[in-house]
Amino acid sequence: MSVQEIHGIFQFADDFFPEEDGVNVFVLPDYVPKTVFPQWYLEEQDDPSSVFKARLDHLYYTGKYDEACELGHEHINIYCTGPLAWAMGRYLVRFAQIREDFRLDELRAICLTSPFWVAHFENDEEVRRVLSRAILIREIVELLAEGDSVDSLVACTRTLPTEYYEPYKTFAFRFVVDDYMRKICLEEQVALINKFSFMPLLGPVSMTDAKVTFSIHCDAVAGRNYLGRLIGPGSRDLIDRFNLKKRGYLGTTSMDSELSLVMCNLACVSSGNLVYDPFVGTGSLLCTSAFFGGFPIGSDIDGRQMRGSDGRSIQSNMRQYNVENRFIGGCVFDILQHPWRDGFLVDAILTDPPYGVRAGAKKIGCKYESPPSYSCRLSAEETAERYPKTIPYEMVDLAQDLHQFALKFLRIGGRLVYWYPMEINEDESRSTKDQLLSVLPKVDGIEIVSVIFQQCRLFDRWLVTFERTC
Repeated sequence: MSVQEIHGIFQFADDFFPEEDGVNVFVLPDYVPKTVFPQWYLEEQDDPSSVFKARLDHLYYTGKYDEACELGHEHINIYCTGPLAWAMGRYLVRFAQIREDFRLDELRAICLTSPFWVAHFENDEEVRRVLSRAILIREIVELLAEGDSVDSLVACTRTLPTEYYEPYKTFAFRFVVDDYMRKICLEEQVALINKFSFMPLLGPVSMTDAKVTFSIHCDAVAGRNYLGRLIGPGSRDLIDRFNLKKRGYLGTTSMDSELSLVMCNLACVSSGNLVYDPFVGTGSLLCTSAFFGGFPIGSDIDGRQMRGSDGRSIQSNMRQYNVENRFIGGCVFDILQHPWRDGFLVDAILTDPPYGVRAGAKKIGCKYESPPSYSCRLSAEETAERYPKTIPYEMVDLAQDLHQFALKFLRIGGRLVYWYPMEINEDESRSTKDQLLSVLPKVDGIEIVSVIFQQCRLFDRWLVTFERTC
């Protein structure tokens, strides 16, 4: 590579990353030799606070990664020169070690093999707003330092200015160690914490009443170590609050509490939203959407599950979670024969359609090519107990009808979230994203946001999120 080409790359970097607020950000392809621009590299004697490396997530965060790739710079390292990392609003997100495929989609809806992700937030208050909803985030810390080894982490921590500690200098504090994929015994944890004894913290140490918590995260998978100040935990306590084992009214297909909460986040359910579930069943999604401030309404072709029995019903579940005042109600009808008037709009549609594993979907219809030739007259008592004939409702048709319904009754910007089942391939391999995309409906004005895979024993299913754009 010629020097002219390298200079062209830096010109490209200036176009994408102009200097703002004293922070100069530039991209440097991996194939640029170190000897060409030695001033851009850290030497052992250099101050590590003057240059630090972010990852490709900075390009994703700024929305410029696709543009960079179009210009042929796929192998990119991002470097920043200027203020310290802590002054740039970087936070370390510690995900819960469950449902890995759901993590980032949930965060993006309200905001990896390794459960750590460096994110950018404006301030601590914005972080707390995310934490108040996030189900798959264990905690978020303000990222103060990072390194490939404990020694480099300690060296990076030493560069923090004393001004940073002023707000917390006299507070009761504590240190905790978070080890991922490597067990650190208590003696090692104490030794590790003692390496940070140089930090100018004058308050008492308290493991129970600390006002500020500093956490050391050791990621054995990625080979990275982090030091952060705890902002707060995620809302994983809600999983236990909505635990099906504690719920008064259940059915055979009641949605898992964790997935119900995640679906509400993917649908961006917020206070005052009108939320609709067209296959409501026992109303698991209605309970969680009401908890997040929505006003839920449900419908089903079979009203027996909605009504319940012996005083247990969707209504009693709403009462159990103290959200009964938000529950609009439930209606019995086929989604193809709905009573909604033109102009009726909802803010979100989220549902778990029945798909034949424990309960197949049905729609109103006749099983005969033509009606029977005979006629009969029903008594008033028989009419009261009569349900219309139903026929199986294939998932391909159900999804198409669901999208057409959303195009008419979902507000622009509203989201449609539902599960789509896929059979395991004949060679027993799992379904792929391409296979899913080939069968999902393509309706103008309903754009796909995300697809998330979940492997089940007898089949696969995908959690798909769409948004109405026009």
